[in-house]
Amino acid sequence: MDTEMELEAYSELTPIQKFFFGRSVFITGATGLVGKVLVEKLLRCCPGIGKLYLLVRPKKGKTAEERIDALFKIELFSVLKKVFPKFQTKVRLVDGDLQKDRLGISDEDFEEIRANVSIAFHSAASVQFKDPLRLAVQSNMIATKMLVDLCHQLPHIAAAVHVSTSYIRREPDGYVLERVPVCKVPPKKILDAMEWMDENCINALTDYLLEGKLTTYLVTKALAEKIVEEERGDLPTAIVRPCNISPTYKDPFPGWVDSIQGLSGLLLAGAKGVLRTLPTVKGLKINVVPVDLVANTLIASAWHVATERPPYVYVVNCVLDYERLPVADEDILGVALKKRDEYPLVSIYRYPDFKIYYSYVAYKIHSIIDEWIPAIFLDFFLYIFTGKVILTKVYRKVAFLYGIFYKLGRVPWICKRENYLTLEKRLTGKDTEIFFLNLDDLNWMEYLDNCLKQGRKFIAHEDPSNIPYAKKKAKVWWLVTTTLKWCLILYFFYYLFCQFFLNNSHVKERMYTISP
Repeated sequence: MDTEMELEAYSELTPIQKFFFGRSVFITGATGLVGKVLVEKLLRCCPGIGKLYLLVRPKKGKTAEERIDALFKIELFSVLKKVFPKFQTKVRLVDGDLQKDRLGISDEDFEEIRANVSIAFHSAASVQFKDPLRLAVQSNMIATKMLVDLCHQLPHIAAAVHVSTSYIRREPDGYVLERVPVCKVPPKKILDAMEWMDENCINALTDYLLEGKLTTYLVTKALAEKIVEEERGDLPTAIVRPCNISPTYKDPFPGWVDSIQGLSGLLLAGAKGVLRTLPTVKGLKINVVPVDLVANTLIASAWHVATERPPYVYVVNCVLDYERLPVADEDILGVALKKRDEYPLVSIYRYPDFKIYYSYVAYKIHSIIDEWIPAIFLDFFLYIFTGKVILTKVYRKVAFLYGIFYKLGRVPWICKRENYLTLEKRLTGKDTEIFFLNLDDLNWMEYLDNCLKQGRKFIAHEDPSNIPYAKKKAKVWWLVTTTLKWCLILYFFYYLFCQFFLNNSHVKERMYTISP
């Protein structure tokens, strides 16, 4: 700050903006849902921030440069481009790999990072619930350890923030505490075991670790938290645990999302007519948190641990007040059914209609009749003509995911929020607006309306201008579906009538004929 104008501009910044002023930030997982929103938020709302070093690896035939170019073309960055057209000058691509020593960073890049970076965010992870244990360990545990090791080599490091999940551990009383969980096996033993165990041994270890955890993702995320706690030393560290991440609440605009995980995937599957039925528990509340709130929590957590320097890992359950959460069957699924005619899709599989069941048996029966049988029938012809099957794979994945969610959701997961509320109370002045953490006034009806409307655009990739055409098409699908359904019902009763009444009459007629 060499001029009086720069000093005056700096004096008008908020405490969090002043903290990030001139600081360079290292981020993993920048191409993921949380990472994208975090990058956009830092560039747009932290004027004077140094460089953002984004660790990106080649993937699916695309180089790291191509992935970053594609990232900045998405609409999430449209507001940023208007207020800061040259924002890419603040971004530095770092080619690397989370599973390699020093994250696979070259000597040249490492020296630059070492000289400049003072904040690190680790949001990269494998969220594939069905990953084999070895792969989940590599993605979620080894990568975390490598990140912590890297931070210890940065002389200017002020804070490190690790992204986890609120489904790490539920206590017997139903609460999720803001502390690192106790693990059945120390992380070091797991990492050592991966070096010498064969697949049979790993399968046995997986069965042992999965007890009560349901997926390798949850197991390895819990162990990753333990790694952070054991390896951090005196490094100011925070762990942020979001629950089911949903579309943005308002920042940079309402309803943005590009992932089909969680609530967005549920709404999209219903809108396409793929999802026909769901199991739930009466009165069950869904733990959802807007992704922009998660980004704000990450930023506020880094500022908090750097300025307050707590002597322990600062764990933050990034969730909303449980009492204010929406009820699954009434507030979310019920609203989605009401809104299906307002924002229909052009590309639908069947007319969108689904039923909620409180009985798991009834749900399975409906699923077999209304989902699996049509899927198998259509995939049979699809395989004959193309050699591919699609729908049965989709329903297999849906069944696996909702099997997990159903088991997790049969009992409430109520997260303690003391540390989260401490963060919220520390925000003052404009920080409460820019990096908002209080969503007590969230209007769920309006929010879900934005989720459906914007999900149509950002996930289904359908232009808002074709909604009138989609409505006409939906009416045709409704007419076809209703006609076919009644034809099948009438045929069923006709079949029963023929079997029981006409056959019986024929038998009696024969009896009368042969009687002496």
